Amino acid sequence: MVWSEGVPDGFNGICVGDNGEGSGDDSRHEVLPRHRSVIVHITKMSFYLRIGRAGDEPRFERVDAPSFWLCAAPWQRQGDDVGLQIDGAHGQLVEVRAQDGMPAARAEPGLPMRITTTAGDVGGRFEPILEGDGLSVGPYRIDVRIDDDAHDEPQLAEIDQARTFGGGGDLSRWFDSLMTLADRLDGVREVDELAHVVLEGVLASTGADRVFVLVETPGEAAREWFRSRQGGDRPFGVSRSLVLRVRREQGVVFVPQSASDPSVSALLSVRREGINSSLAVPLRALGSSIGVLYADCVEPGRMLAADDFQKAALLGRMFASAIGSRSLVRSVLEDAAELPEGLRSLSGACRSMIENARLFAPTDYTILIRGETGAGKEVMARSIHEVSRRASGPFVPVNCAAIPAQLMESELFGHVKGSFTGADVDRQGYFVAADGGTLFLDEIGDMRLSLQAKLTRVLEERAVRRIGEAEE
Repeated sequence: MVWSEGVPDGFNGICVGDNGEGSGDDSRHEVLPRHRSVIVHITKMSFYLRIGRAGDEPRFERVDAPSFWLCAAPWQRQGDDVGLQIDGAHGQLVEVRAQDGMPAARAEPGLPMRITTTAGDVGGRFEPILEGDGLSVGPYRIDVRIDDDAHDEPQLAEIDQARTFGGGGDLSRWFDSLMTLADRLDGVREVDELAHVVLEGVLASTGADRVFVLVETPGEAAREWFRSRQGGDRPFGVSRSLVLRVRREQGVVFVPQSASDPSVSALLSVRREGINSSLAVPLRALGSSIGVLYADCVEPGRMLAADDFQKAALLGRMFASAIGSRSLVRSVLEDAAELPEGLRSLSGACRSMIENARLFAPTDYTILIRGETGAGKEVMARSIHEVSRRASGPFVPVNCAAIPAQLMESELFGHVKGSFTGADVDRQGYFVAADGGTLFLDEIGDMRLSLQAKLTRVLEERAVRRIGEAEE
């Protein structure tokens, strides 16, 4: 199924965002100090939130309510909403509530970003947020804890934020590096983007001062990337002898102390660069060697530990797997039959969009196509249908803006005879008419909110109930 939207800022799942600045009383959200705080009154249900964003100090908030929304500004504040600053998003994003004694979350459909936990994507149904886990919402990492003890009288409850939300530190950076790299495995990504993620991941989670990546894939020239704590992306001298040894023997090299290893300390590159400690691991994908991940320490007194080697090796393996997946995807796309008009373009800006369309076309996902009126959303939708496994089925386009609001539900879901005045015969509706094919809903932002809620249920349950019918 394909969704379409005429005005990008007019529709956000089943929530139509408000472009106002979001007014309201902020006293319901209490900002807690970074380390320790005293909460004077806990009533019935309290959520404690640690909201972190790369480069910013985390902030702590408390919500005294059984549920609340995470919203992107600008939005019209309601109840106990918690605001986030996310480019390209507005309105309600994620609803959080207590479920079986633990926090649970669900995401609004049609969001411009993925909402995830360690367990995977957060969808339209409430899923528990397990102990030690958190929500990834755009650039934010949000940890949620519950205190559901009801107190009849005001009490003092001392909260140690480090104990409640975890100390973070190296483990948190290591986890974030893994999760960021894992996110890059989803879909087609450029090698350059993947390389920069793994470089930053190694620097963020290990004691290395410098990281170097070499990639050589069939049919492409060798490429190198450099990253250091002091020099940024500026190239630097690495121990080419160690890199070549790994490439030749396909083994790993880990030198905790160069001075204690005569075979290493005698190398000219080690002496010239002042390398105290180093490691190098092979990158393998699809059964072949594709490169090397190298890291070292050059600052006086700094050395790599055994867990640094383990982290770098794991990040390298994930990076190599991503390269292999990319190569497979490229081969599939290049070997595809002649494409329909809507999936052919010489524009570099359209390349990623077309590749994603071809990747998702064989699936049964619900797809949201965003763009201004006249941008070619129906052409793209029809092209996706033509290269899908549903191509032999019907393609049913529906202009939601052209259907009167009072008739929309009947047109979409159908009705049974006698269900309302004028229902003289049974009608199957567009969903049933598109069975086995593709239903394209154009200008969906013009649909009233109550009907959007019913549409969301159909998309989640994959079942349609006609007006006046007892069974789906």
